[in-house]
Amino acid sequence: MIARSFFIVAVGVVFVAHFTLAMLYDLPNNPISARYRALTYAYVLPLFSQNWSFFAPTPPSRDDFLIARYRLAPDRHGVVRYSTWASLSLALNADVQANRFSPVEIVQLMTSNVVNDMNPAFSRFVVRSLADTRLVPIGRFPVEMQMLYREVMASRGLLPGTLRSARLDAVQIAVVHHLYPRFTERYVPDDLQGHNSVNYLPWVRYTAVPGYVREVRS
Repeated sequence: MIARSFFIVAVGVVFVAHFTLAMLYDLPNNPISARYRALTYAYVLPLFSQNWSFFAPTPPSRDDFLIARYRLAPDRHGVVRYSTWASLSLALNADVQANRFSPVEIVQLMTSNVVNDMNPAFSRFVVRSLADTRLVPIGRFPVEMQMLYREVMASRGLLPGTLRSARLDAVQIAVVHHLYPRFTERYVPDDLQGHNSVNYLPWVRYTAVPGYVREVRS
């Protein structure tokens, strides 16, 4: 009887602690949430992260995806080849959905946040033509953008199997802005290939980075 009572009390304490910390994490900035921010962030991130952006009055109208392609080093005949574009965002999403306890979720959340938060900064670096293959030193970009480039460098799993061992020369990233279907089209299945605009960013010299997302799905 005592053991059962103790178990019920313990479960209750866990639930109260969980929902209290989650509530403090979600509340707008205030003195109480600011005081306990380190504790709430340490507990909530990354497994229980959430926000209110999907609710009124300002639900999001689009989703942003990070895509990338690679330029292979010239072969012995001097021929330069390029990979097709692949979505790192969708690959990370698929990896985390397959295993909700995967540490890759930290990378997924970080990538998503940077892609969304850096949208205003991207406009300063947008490439006007895909024919522009000039290399830009990675140090010219804000630190957050440098992180996105290095994530792509670490993600050789995005390459087709036949190219994963190829010698790489450079990487290019881009951000796809995908508009959600309008209210009048709410019964039409969402098409990831439609209602898109793309901001292409410059090429950067490839540098080998230890692959923490080696086997992400493309």
